[in-house]
Amino acid sequence: MTIEALRTEIDQIDEQLKALLMQRFDCVARIAVCKLEVSNDGKKPQGSSLRASVTVRCPQRERELKQRLLKDVPEERKGLYEAILEKVLETSRSYQEKIIENP
Repeated sequence: MTIEALRTEIDQIDEQLKALLMQRFDCVARIAVCKLEVSNDGKKPQGSSLRASVTVRCPQRERELKQRLLKDVPEERKGLYEAILEKVLETSRSYQEKIIENP
């Protein structure tokens, strides 16, 4: 197999990753909206209390997610995958915070 063929394969994988990440970010946005709707018993908070009343980070869920996703990753690639996963989670939290702060 040539380098060009391998790069073409990587390009195709990158397109798939992009589509999956966009799908994930759509879900993250819907979760942010749900959190706004259920905060304060369904009453949308106003002004500066908005951000304070909605929790974005869920450490328990993140731990469970990492455990589940990392369990089948080969040991020599675990650090690589975990770094990417952490960046995805960090970016998702940031996106959710942005939505919550500017509904």
